[in-house]
Amino acid sequence: MVDDATLGLKFIANKRNCEGSITVSGNHDIDMARGATEIQRMRSEAQDILEDPFLVMPTNTGSSREVKEASILGI
Repeated sequence: MVDDATLGLKFIANKRNCEGSITVSGNHDIDMARGATEIQRMRSEAQDILEDPFLVMPTNTGSSREVKEASILGI
């Protein structure tokens, strides 16, 4: 059995937006460091992106979870 979790992030500032993601390991310290690094990357990248004239600010709909199950190679 393989467990895999990914956290998707969307950064919006000054009508600019970018997306990122991290693989979640289950280790709090590692996951927090990965998250902080990805947020810093998105902050830096957002400074170089042009304003999006079609940007629609998201509404707070809580959270979402998506689970995909599959059988690989008949195992």
